[in-house]
Amino acid sequence: MKQMLRKNQDPQRAVMAYRSTPLSHGISPAELLMGRRIRSTVPATQKSLAPKWPDLKTFRRKDRRLKEKQEGYFTQK
Repeated sequence: MKQMLRKNQDPQRAVMAYRSTPLSHGISPAELLMGRRIRSTVPATQKSLAPKWPDLKTFRRKDRRLKEKQEGYFTQK
């Protein structure tokens, strides 16, 4: 994203690319917000763009594990 902004490309496109990129737990910020993948310049099937809410319990469990892992790395020193 920083590289796109430095090159003075379309900032909307840079933000859209960030929002559609999956996070470490496999779900993008747009999917969490809207319950579906957003249309971008990356080719996708219509079926993958259909609304479906991610399982929030699974998401929160993965997110908690990742945060605990990060905390473990931080407190190791």
